[in-house]
Amino acid sequence: MLAKELDSHLGAEKKIEIRDLANYVINGNDNEPNYCMLLGAGSSKNSGINTGADLVSQWRRELHQKNFPEVSMPSEESEIRKNLKQLSWYDDSNEYSSLFSQTYRTAKQRKLFVEKEVSRGRPSMGHAYLVRLAEQGLLRTFFTTNFDDLVNEAFYLFSDQRPMVCAHDSSVKSVTVTNQRSNIIKLHGDYLFDGLKCTTDETNSLEQNMSEKFEEFLKEYGLIVAGYSGSDKSIRRILERCIESGNHLEQGLIWLFRPN
Repeated sequence: MLAKELDSHLGAEKKIEIRDLANYVINGNDNEPNYCMLLGAGSSKNSGINTGADLVSQWRRELHQKNFPEVSMPSEESEIRKNLKQLSWYDDSNEYSSLFSQTYRTAKQRKLFVEKEVSRGRPSMGHAYLVRLAEQGLLRTFFTTNFDDLVNEAFYLFSDQRPMVCAHDSSVKSVTVTNQRSNIIKLHGDYLFDGLKCTTDETNSLEQNMSEKFEEFLKEYGLIVAGYSGSDKSIRRILERCIESGNHLEQGLIWLFRPN
């Protein structure tokens, strides 16, 4: 959905400008942040890593050609999706996962693909800026669906701070909302380890400790979302549950959109 379409759905009162967000972020007390962040694939685009949308477009065309060899490739993406909907495995509501699992059939193949993708990435100016915010105590916890290690690399390149990195369900229990170190919590795993969450079934739910820790932070802080489409059900369910509870996200849920 485009930002201009959201305007018509939500109304102007739901829209804030960057200057407003900056004021909200710096309004914390005693070096205690108001917000944590959720980073998706779009936040790695300037680092040279393909976004989920880039990969989906590529996989759509490859799988359309494979499954409909007698049909000319449609010029419109909507026509490609329309044809793919005839296939039982295709999930229009979670395209990335369903296309990924058909393009690379085994967990080993998917892991090798992810390793190759993330190997080209280098922390961007945006990652350096996040590190500066962390150093000033304005942001401390970064949740991410990404398999790359760009946020952690940025700390090593641009700061003397060494964050706590959690990529496994068992390790995330050691992270607390009062921890004064920066935290990087990889909701779907890390390319260096097994257990990546890529397929539709795998992204339907988070591991129990990951889910509970995410909700624990959302009860304490607001959430700023950047570069994330909201397409996988596991995280979407948690956000919906937190919004409905009335006891979470008291500082708000702020979702960043580029104008286009």
